[in-house]
Amino acid sequence: MFCTNCGNKLENSALFCTNCGSPVTNMQNITPAQNTQNQNNSPTGSTITAKPPKKSKKKIFVVLSLCIVILLAGGVTGYFLFKMHLTKQADKVMAYLEDEKYDEALELYDKYVEKAKYTDFEDKITEALLGIAEQTKEEYLSEKIDYYSATNRLKEINDYGIKEVDDSISTVSRLINKIKASRENFQDGQDFYNLDEYSYALDYYNLVIKEDKKYYELAKKEIERIEEEIAERERIEQIEEIRAQALQDAADYANWSYYQEAIEVLEQGLLFIPGDIELTNQLDIYYNLLEMSTRVPGFASEKFEHTYKENGIDIMTASIEIPVLEGDLPAYEIINQEFRDIMEGYIGVMDHTAEDARYYVNEEYFIPYSYDVAYTVVYNNNGIICVVLDGYVFTGGAHGYPIRYVLTYDLLSGDYLWLSDLLLIDDQELAYYVLEEFNRMYYEAPGDYWEDAFSIIEGDSYSMNNFNYYITEDCLVIYYFPYDLASYARGFVDIIIPFENNEWMFSFLQ
Repeated sequence: MFCTNCGNKLENSALFCTNCGSPVTNMQNITPAQNTQNQNNSPTGSTITAKPPKKSKKKIFVVLSLCIVILLAGGVTGYFLFKMHLTKQADKVMAYLEDEKYDEALELYDKYVEKAKYTDFEDKITEALLGIAEQTKEEYLSEKIDYYSATNRLKEINDYGIKEVDDSISTVSRLINKIKASRENFQDGQDFYNLDEYSYALDYYNLVIKEDKKYYELAKKEIERIEEEIAERERIEQIEEIRAQALQDAADYANWSYYQEAIEVLEQGLLFIPGDIELTNQLDIYYNLLEMSTRVPGFASEKFEHTYKENGIDIMTASIEIPVLEGDLPAYEIINQEFRDIMEGYIGVMDHTAEDARYYVNEEYFIPYSYDVAYTVVYNNNGIICVVLDGYVFTGGAHGYPIRYVLTYDLLSGDYLWLSDLLLIDDQELAYYVLEEFNRMYYEAPGDYWEDAFSIIEGDSYSMNNFNYYITEDCLVIYYFPYDLASYARGFVDIIIPFENNEWMFSFLQ
């Protein structure tokens, strides 16, 4: 059939013209009577056949355009409505993620991801997941969350199947594991430091990685501190080693009474460790010992006094006094003991002499005996002490008899010194000086001496240690007892060799 308005051919079932849009009258619906009437109304009475109407192309175009616009408007509207729906769903997914409702977020994502292939739905979720991965890394680095929380969160967002997200999670996971190991190394470093295991502590601190900025900086500071402490320990160990060696070497010298050498060792040690208390204190001790080995700083005395009696009658008085060297020098104890031994020896002689007095006590003209000894320090310098014990013994008769006992000691060793220990010349040289000096004395007063006095001295001079001697601050004295070279009245004969101009002879004056 055809459109009655524009003549466009139509389908029998069409209701509107697809060209002009006019309503279509379906000829099949016209009754035969109507058709007959139409034919009868024809002027000729013949059957009238309708001509197809002339088509209007303009109208058809307008209709088609209108349909397209309607379709496009509906499609665009539908598209925007669908996009708004996806955006809303994406926001819901991100809200679930923010609230850490990871199962709900994943379920909603899986529901819409296939429907939203050509939208930014997946991009938004990707961005959110990448943000969570980055946030997890930063929060773990800043210690806002622990290792378990960080790794658990990454596992929760690892099931979206987004390659970019998976790669990011893998990268963050590796970093977190490295940070965890790094922090464990830091803790191990602290534990070993607290155990004073500095070497192990350094090893572990050096394993702390730069990515863990906080602990990396802390580890650097700990390493610096340990290195400083190690350097200080090494310095202290070196100081202790120097100190111990200096003290030991000085003690070894001191054991041999080489106090000057001991002092030099300690002073050398103080060059390396200035102001060290132990070395300084020991140095003071050795200086004191050196001084005491050079000169006795002080003396005390021990004295024995006794009156011997027989039947109530005084038969003898006795006394002896000896020096006591004051100080801690080992040699002093040796010397003091010798003085005590000598005192005991004299007391024994006194007891024996008192027995003689008892034998004569009943005689008519008995005069009580006496035995007295006292000391004089005649030289105390240059490491030598010379003590003269002078005394007087009376056992009856016209007069008593003088006593002299000379003791010369080395203050360093405590050894008794013979004359040969003091001189740098030999026996013949000393004999020359002694005989020359006695000759001078003899010719000044020849009547004061026995005629064989020179021969006696000459006989003694074959060995200088035959001479009785003592030294004073300014001379060597070779002495003879009364009756040896002259009469009792002449007393002791002293042959003097002065130190002045003769220093080269004496070892202790060098």
